[in-house]
Amino acid sequence: MVDVEQYWHQLMQQGTVLLEHDDVVGALVSFEQACILARSLADRWDDIDDALAAVVASHLGFSEALERAWRIDDAACALCEAHGVLLQASRDATLTPPARLCALRHLRGTTAALLRFQLSHGVRADMESGMHEAWNCAAQLAPAAGMQPLPMTLH
Repeated sequence: MVDVEQYWHQLMQQGTVLLEHDDVVGALVSFEQACILARSLADRWDDIDDALAAVVASHLGFSEALERAWRIDDAACALCEAHGVLLQASRDATLTPPARLCALRHLRGTTAALLRFQLSHGVRADMESGMHEAWNCAAQLAPAAGMQPLPMTLH
């Protein structure tokens, strides 16, 4: 599995460098490939935290590249997709409690990204709904783990 993880890291590095050099199209390709790889192989990574972090980082990079390409709706979809993966994992009864809490920890990052996106591009119903669902999950799971609640919305 190390080779897949290394390849994912290479795609992410390549996307970051391309974005820094204003090669938005190249960055889009790299980040999209990283998203596909992270999502398709998430259950085969050595560590659930690494797998979820890869899904989130890939989608955040892809979303940033989409924003730079002025594809705002697609950027929102990429953020919502990462958030949705984490919501699903946090509710998945077949995952161990530590794995579900790991998903909940990562939900903090995607919730913050959704809030930042809305500050830049306006409030979106799809994002508000996803943040509300994350808040409900956190209200159920976080206290048992000693975690603080998630931020709710911009309102």
